[in-house]
Amino acid sequence: MTRHSVSPALAFGVAALGIGLFSVMDAVMKSLVLGIGVYNALLWRQMASVGLGAVAWKLGRSGRPSGRALKLHLARGW
Repeated sequence: MTRHSVSPALAFGVAALGIGLFSVMDAVMKSLVLGIGVYNALLWRQMASVGLGAVAWKLGRSGRPSGRALKLHLARGW
């Protein structure tokens, strides 16, 4: 196992970026709920999540998960 040292500044930057993104998402969801209602806002949030997840999956991985991995995720999610 190789160990890579991570700079504290990088770790802080990643944490700050995560907090900032969640804060922006919270503000967007609150304004969407007021504007179009809870169910429509959740629908749009899920559609955006599926789209972003599909792009990330396509860029990061070339194939489908194995049958064994799918069974594991199904059991874990049940």
